[in-house]
Amino acid sequence: MRSLKLVLVSLATFLAIDHCKAARPRQQVLTLHADITCADGDPNGSYALLFIGGQLVDSASAAGELTLDLPLGSEATLELRKPGFITKRLVIESYRITRSQSIACDILLFPQPQGERMDYTGPVGRISFAPESGDMRVEHDYKLVSQRTDTGAEQLIAVGR
Repeated sequence: MRSLKLVLVSLATFLAIDHCKAARPRQQVLTLHADITCADGDPNGSYALLFIGGQLVDSASAAGELTLDLPLGSEATLELRKPGFITKRLVIESYRITRSQSIACDILLFPQPQGERMDYTGPVGRISFAPESGDMRVEHDYKLVSQRTDTGAEQLIAVGR
């Protein structure tokens, strides 16, 4: 009986300490929720890399959906990859945000064409926020570059899509 009381007191103490830790203020963040789909219908095997200031700060499996927190006052680059698919990069600026908030987006990955390696010339999109209102702005750019290998020699061909 005495050991049961000790276990219950220990459990209550642990829960009280854990509750106090949760009450600490959280860093202000921009939470990104992304739904990842692939043109072949199967997002399994896709993953995301988050870079801030050129440094990898987070990564996640993106098998269908993804949630990442970005610190406010930063510019981050999100790379979405899947073997055999064209990598997409998205730049997210959180400079003009004054409080924590969430945004959501859908991202579609396309397969690499057979016999070619294609890549976007830069980020396919940029998310930023208006200085006065804080309204979200989204810009898109889908220019592709194709790198075709013909008999061992690489040839760079620019195409727009």
